[in-house]
Amino acid sequence: MSLPRQGCQSLSADFALLLESHLRPGSLMAIVRSFYCDESGKFLDKRVTTFCGLCASTSALERFENRWKEQLRRAELPYLTMKEALQADRKLSPVIPKQSIKERIEVLKPFAACLAETFEFGVVMAVKVEAFRRMSGRVKRQVSGGENPVYFSFLNSMLLVGRHALDDDKVSMICDDDQQTAETFLGLYRRLKNFPEADCQKFCSITFADDMVFSPLQAADMLASLARMQSELEFYGKPYDYEPLFEYLAEREGPKYIRWAIGFFGESKFAKLEFNWKPRQRD
Repeated sequence: MSLPRQGCQSLSADFALLLESHLRPGSLMAIVRSFYCDESGKFLDKRVTTFCGLCASTSALERFENRWKEQLRRAELPYLTMKEALQADRKLSPVIPKQSIKERIEVLKPFAACLAETFEFGVVMAVKVEAFRRMSGRVKRQVSGGENPVYFSFLNSMLLVGRHALDDDKVSMICDDDQQTAETFLGLYRRLKNFPEADCQKFCSITFADDMVFSPLQAADMLASLARMQSELEFYGKPYDYEPLFEYLAEREGPKYIRWAIGFFGESKFAKLEFNWKPRQRD
């Protein structure tokens, strides 16, 4: 899978400014951090795609692992996958039978609380595929390196983490292993890391891992799955049964620890992005 060199060489950090950030005042303490990422929805057969990431220090990850695995033991689950967990009309485990949506939400709430109360920083990127597709090919190459909007989301996620981490931070990026995207993710990572204006020199590694083994990737899967359903509501007005769970997870008030950076990219944001790009092309 080749990566268009022209697009990656001319990447700009400016397009991440279209995100809606909900960050509490203050900076992250300088330390080694891990950023776990997952996507939901393929652009060839879905109206929206999401790419989400969760960032935490080593000590926070230890707290997360302990709490998450405790919930897995209580639920008698070897791991949590949202593809199965969201099917409330099916038995999920020996102690979680077929049940109502409301009952299944209550089962999943402790997992959502674990995510929100232990991770420090969360990124939610949702893209309306048709709106991305209508942008000019030149702009798409420059902001994503190709036709797949998940690469646009991947780049924005790196830019956001690079921007909000401290200069002394070292960030390790761990992506759910997907043969269709891993090679391009690696190419984009290397080039953005070496792009001075992007402030991504803080990244020290990228790896691809099995979400059945790594609990933080299961949390990223939870976030990405719920965000994709929420984006269907945002873009198309399509209601979904698990909206209370997304609201519980993403609630900005209260004692929850996580800070959010959220971007829902539809027609207006992509039109603004393309408009802002044109002056640079005439220079």
